[in-house]
Amino acid sequence: MVSNMLAMLRIMLTMSSTKFALRNLYLNLYREWVRFCVFISPRKATYLTAGTVLYSEVSSKILCYAQACKTYAWSPNVDGKQFQTSSYLPDLFFRSIKDSYSIAYSPSLLLKNRILAFPDSISLERENRTRLESFPLVLVSKNSSIYVLRNPSKYSKTILGRVFVVGGSSNWYHLLFEILPKLYLVDKHFGEQPQNIIITRELMNFTNFAAAINLFSSYHNLIVAASCEILWLEEAIIIDDFNIAPLNVKPDLTLHPSDWKINNFMLNEFAIQLRSRLLSKDPPSTKNKKLFLARKNYSNRRYNQDSLIKISREFGFQICNLENYTLSEQFDIISNAQYLVGPPGSAWSSLIFSEKPLKCLSWVPHGRFQFSSLYSTISKILGHDMNFFYSGINTSQIKQDPFFVDPNTFRYYLSKLLMP
Repeated sequence: MVSNMLAMLRIMLTMSSTKFALRNLYLNLYREWVRFCVFISPRKATYLTAGTVLYSEVSSKILCYAQACKTYAWSPNVDGKQFQTSSYLPDLFFRSIKDSYSIAYSPSLLLKNRILAFPDSISLERENRTRLESFPLVLVSKNSSIYVLRNPSKYSKTILGRVFVVGGSSNWYHLLFEILPKLYLVDKHFGEQPQNIIITRELMNFTNFAAAINLFSSYHNLIVAASCEILWLEEAIIIDDFNIAPLNVKPDLTLHPSDWKINNFMLNEFAIQLRSRLLSKDPPSTKNKKLFLARKNYSNRRYNQDSLIKISREFGFQICNLENYTLSEQFDIISNAQYLVGPPGSAWSSLIFSEKPLKCLSWVPHGRFQFSSLYSTISKILGHDMNFFYSGINTSQIKQDPFFVDPNTFRYYLSKLLMP
């Protein structure tokens, strides 16, 4: 079964980047089919149950890149009401783990004796174990049991020597705030000679993603791996996260600002380095100071965008789809703006492009995500003034269901944002 599975995966992974969405659909369907075969017919023993362990328990410390510090998180600022929480981040290290199997995009490594190692920053008490899944190496059942491929050595590619593992989620936020900072740290502390760094092919398929990665890795050797390619790593170098944000939170839990832990010194240091490498001698591509960060119509996080765009234009806002611009153009647009307005989502990652304080407006739903503090915290650390208003109620299906923002409420808070 495994041989047939890997053969099918190789066929899927040869599909051109122009069919990227279709290929992902095939992969997701195939993953579910394999999951069905594994958990309905366990007698074949294609996958075996695995134990778990934290990186800190099985790794060797190489270098401390950030000392322990107190961190702060801020709830969304609604009507001038915002509260702050504090947490503690321990010393952060480059760590070495030898003789492990990896999927390039995954945060976990498979060790001997079917032990799955994962970052200390992931809380299995609050997050679903599916976060550790790395198909076809690791699967997670509906009851959260972890299964790993029985004989991964039969299907793996060998990477000898030292290699840096930085992750590979194809999302703009994860690239700017997780992957690029790690590439910067590799370049800062080990840049005296070229290093081997694993990057997923999917990231390199996107022009802006590849351009951003090249900012910090042009001197190094990128090992580009497909998202389903199993790698055996002689020595994996992993990097503790300085930006900790919950992902795939269990449905019965409510988020609080304390769930976010960001080392503000490291974030600001990285932001300065990113801007310096994007700095252009050309004049800014736009002089418009008011921007509405729109989503494309095919986005699966739909809302009544057209009515809000109409109101925004009345206040002099230009409609901006950032994904239509190159990386350097995005930098020019945001770094020369004064006001940003738009729906919640990864477009707000572009806050990092502006050194000047921005005035921003977005919204959050009532419910379990009303204290979701990712961008309220990032904006505070970077020196921006980000404001929110409540609209609607969040459910577990919010990413699929259309979302309605009251136009009158939006108009009120937009006019309030522009007050001197």
